[in-house]
Amino acid sequence: MVRIRIFVLLLTLLLTVAGTLLAQTSTNKDSIKKKDQCAEFYNQRQFEKALEACNKSIELNSKDSNAFDLRGWIKVNLYKYEEAISDFNAAIELDGKNSQAIFNRGYTYYFMNEYKKALEDINESIRLNPEFNRSYLMRGKIGNELQAYEEAIEDLNRCIETDPNWVEALVERGIVYIKTSKLGEAYQDFDKVLKLDPKNARAFYNRGIILVSVENPEFKKNGCYDLYQAHTLGHEKAIKALDHFCSEFKKK
Repeated sequence: MVRIRIFVLLLTLLLTVAGTLLAQTSTNKDSIKKKDQCAEFYNQRQFEKALEACNKSIELNSKDSNAFDLRGWIKVNLYKYEEAISDFNAAIELDGKNSQAIFNRGYTYYFMNEYKKALEDINESIRLNPEFNRSYLMRGKIGNELQAYEEAIEDLNRCIETDPNWVEALVERGIVYIKTSKLGEAYQDFDKVLKLDPKNARAFYNRGIILVSVENPEFKKNGCYDLYQAHTLGHEKAIKALDHFCSEFKKK
């Protein structure tokens, strides 16, 4: 009789555990489905719908580091930087080796002008995943802001060696070259960018600044043309440069 009772208790326990595991499996599948929907909406740039799907995914499974990371990245695209940082913090607390979440947090700190925090995260993301080249671009951009120009050039050179046509890296390196008075090298970078991306406002602006700084009428004329192009493409500083260097090119 005692053996029968023990058997019944064990059977009940096993059935309870099995039921719990099945429920958890079903919940996890639903969570993954919502996370996949979130990623799809993000890729379609439907950020509000993506956010809604990610919220549901996290409600179903609050232990998924990647779901928090994805939701944080969507919030970055919605310019909700503080909320994004909270999500990246949650992702990293769940998985301290989530290099993508650490990179994304550093990226967000950069756009919040918290460059030292950004540098700490980007360094850690590189330690965890040294093959992710975009980390070196971000570290180059941060180095530029922190006036660590030699280190910035080193990181940007690595990016350009990996991809000689990497427009963002070429623009950033050109800006650092200007700050270090290497105007010839800067000009070459911006000139190449405009061959790759003929509507790059930053390249037009910076190449224009280089040209109008040279004591040569033809160079100044070309520089004013570049500044005018930068202005028509929406560069916010171009109009002041046109006023200062070549008001006759100012858009009327």
